[in-house]
Amino acid sequence: MFRDRPEAYGARLGREQATFLFGGGLAALEGDPWRARRRLLQPAFHPDRAGRLAEIAQEELMRLTARWDASAASGQAIEGASEMRELVQRIIQRFLFGRQIGRPGQVSGELFPVLFARLQWLYQPHSRLAERLPSHRNLRFRKALEEFDRAIDAGIEAGPPADLLALMAAAGLDLREQRDEAKLFMAAADALGKALTWLLYVLASRPEIARQASEEAQAAFGDDAPRLDGLAALPYARMVIQELLRLYSPSVLLGRQATADDQMGQTAVKRGTLVFANLYSAHRHPDFWPEPEAFRPERWQRDLPTSHEYAYLPFGKGSHTCLAQHIAVPLAQLTLATLAGRYQPALAPGARVEPEVAVTFRPRGPLLLSLSRR
Repeated sequence: MFRDRPEAYGARLGREQATFLFGGGLAALEGDPWRARRRLLQPAFHPDRAGRLAEIAQEELMRLTARWDASAASGQAIEGASEMRELVQRIIQRFLFGRQIGRPGQVSGELFPVLFARLQWLYQPHSRLAERLPSHRNLRFRKALEEFDRAIDAGIEAGPPADLLALMAAAGLDLREQRDEAKLFMAAADALGKALTWLLYVLASRPEIARQASEEAQAAFGDDAPRLDGLAALPYARMVIQELLRLYSPSVLLGRQATADDQMGQTAVKRGTLVFANLYSAHRHPDFWPEPEAFRPERWQRDLPTSHEYAYLPFGKGSHTCLAQHIAVPLAQLTLATLAGRYQPALAPGARVEPEVAVTFRPRGPLLLSLSRR
């Protein structure tokens, strides 16, 4: 599906659902239009252009730590999921628009829960019929989508465009096309926010990992803030993020729809069949991962510590590999080095953390943490 016959699985699962939310952008395009749009956007996510994004991330992390210092001093608990969602939204919005759009917390805390709940519901039987009814669910979704569109349009029109939007504008994309791509990248940033939420959980539940990451950051940067150009000095942080994306990858399934008849082993696949790659199982398969349920960063002392190249797919595989993978991992490393170097988080008394699959893999409910300064 990804290597031997990718041309037979060109239709990504959920194209209709993606169009409903993301319009006619990269998430919904196929064939030559998709290839042209991907080539247009790819330079913005090249590792060589990550410097500006890292500057924004450092500034937003310093803003975050100023608030967390006050919480640590007062003993007030923080809610990790909302903190990480808002952190990545502030970063990606500044990278897109040069500023935050909408009200603080509007996109990540108010609109995305409604929009993603609708996206998940659209995969259910008969959803295409039910979505036309004037139900409370549909009216709430349409209102959220309209607010989302207005916030993005206002961010674009306020100008001048920042890095990513400037690239789109220079290529001749109109307002609607820029809006559609902006929605996709903001949704992708939300997935990173969920991964960072799991990172806080790992640091809180495995203090030895937090301590080792803190010691590494202190040795590399001293009292200075971690920097992108110093990440090579943080091999343990890289291994923690790689292991995080194995056990707590926001993506649990990759789906394609067969565009031609095919054969998978002994199974005949007819045109139009929906085919899933189960990432959750692949990332925990005992044939590929010793102690598969254990969080062991040291297994990543080799680049890919498994015998199968398709046993680790946090960013997908093949031509549809996630555009942002080369900036998502450094951003996660930067966040880890900054937060672990400054705090030891702990689960608040009585807190229970249970996983939930709802479009993405996330903790169910709030993640309440107490903070201690190092």
